[in-house]
Amino acid sequence: MSHGEEHRARVADQAMSELANRILAGVWPAVSAIPSETTPAEELGVSRPALREALSRLSQARLVVSRQGGPALVTLWTGLTAVKGVHTTPHEAGEVFIAVHPRMAATWHTMIVEGAIAPFFEDVQETFAGPVVLRLDLTTFNATPATITARQARVPDGGSSGP
Repeated sequence: MSHGEEHRARVADQAMSELANRILAGVWPAVSAIPSETTPAEELGVSRPALREALSRLSQARLVVSRQGGPALVTLWTGLTAVKGVHTTPHEAGEVFIAVHPRMAATWHTMIVEGAIAPFFEDVQETFAGPVVLRLDLTTFNATPATITARQARVPDGGSSGP
């Protein structure tokens, strides 16, 4: 690696570190868009190519989702989210689904009461009109080129279904 390449790599590392710190500090909360390249590049004192490299690395680390022709979005599973146990609203989940264009979107909830299921789907569908499944423990997905089917496995009360 040449001296110039080493310098560019160090600059991208520093930019990535600073962007990650801002994400984890909540400057850009989950599902928010990171401003266009020009603003963060100027704030960090780096070139736009160095910023693009930093964003690419953040995408590989799953802190952001990069979109062709659009701003990078902060993912739901940042360290801040994991540490503070921040809950993503159905509306925010819909925004993420719009950004990533899934064949079928899946959410997961550890505890949800029967009366909250319909409002949950109504809230998601305010922003995302595609197929969505609310995944609970033991949800199974069957994917084929033509369809994706989700079903809920049943376990007898008081025991496991395994040997």
